[in-house]
Amino acid sequence: MADVESKDTGEIPLHLRDASHSGSKALGHGKGYIYPHDYPGHYVRQQYLPDPVKDRVYYRPSDQGYEKEIRKRMAERGKNN
Repeated sequence: MADVESKDTGEIPLHLRDASHSGSKALGHGKGYIYPHDYPGHYVRQQYLPDPVKDRVYYRPSDQGYEKEIRKRMAERGKNN
């Protein structure tokens, strides 16, 4: 919340913007979106955060319970943990 309240967090990436209404596709909304569930492991490398905060880490799973599995998967995918 601190980033949202105090930083320029940028705009939602175009590929994540709603492309269902008329005229939105002409604005580039939805272009380049990759649907993760169409791929093995339901994972694709795609930027979801706006450019100014794309390298920020907002979630670090613990080594407890199911978060331990999440931490392992993030490490395998080269994400911070």
